[in-house]
Amino acid sequence: MKRLTLLLVIASLLIVVGCSEEVEAINPPSNLEIVEADGLEITIGWDESTTADIDGYIVYLGTNAIDTVGTVAVTNITPLTLGTITLKAYKGDNTSDASNGVMTTVVTASNQTIYDYDITAQPSGYGWDENGTGTVYNFTQQDSLVIDIYLDKDFYLASPSTYTKYNTSYIQRASSDVAVAPATGYGNAEYPYEDSIYVVKLPSHGPGNDEQYLKLKLTNVITDSLVTFEYTFQPLEKYLRFE
Repeated sequence: MKRLTLLLVIASLLIVVGCSEEVEAINPPSNLEIVEADGLEITIGWDESTTADIDGYIVYLGTNAIDTVGTVAVTNITPLTLGTITLKAYKGDNTSDASNGVMTTVVTASNQTIYDYDITAQPSGYGWDENGTGTVYNFTQQDSLVIDIYLDKDFYLASPSTYTKYNTSYIQRASSDVAVAPATGYGNAEYPYEDSIYVVKLPSHGPGNDEQYLKLKLTNVITDSLVTFEYTFQPLEKYLRFE
């Protein structure tokens, strides 16, 4: 009797397992990319999943789902921090593997020094390339188009346009450290104070000829002599987020 009961239990389990619904595999989206940014909003685009009849896509920042969209190939998102963005296709409760990731990130450097314009044989200019690499420069003809800020004759942290008419950049002193670049209030010069934060807007600077943003923290100021600073550069054009 016990043997018969055991056989019945095994048969029942086999029936249950045999009748269980097989989970449908979903192909992930591919070729995810950041198309552009505007303020704190980012446009992302991708190649859709090749699986038919999916319900849409889930957008992730790191491991956190931040948005859900339908069967489209582009959408706007507003991440609250920097990080890696991925997509998963979904159908009901079933999701695909993640797409490739794209990152919003910043470039940082410290212990950068420029000198008062009137100090002979010392570099007073500084410039960034579109990727965020910074370089000190002297005011020579060959450097004229790559200088973004300098210490002018009156010891202001200034745009070259205030004196040399080379480039134009815009500088704003912040009351505290900033996670997001302010949208307005920029001038062409600010007086340097130790431990102060400045946000710099670089118009027509990026690979698409749009503006880029960075923030400076002055770590040492010797009046009428030099300033030392660290910076955080946001390579994504028109994107205001630093952290």
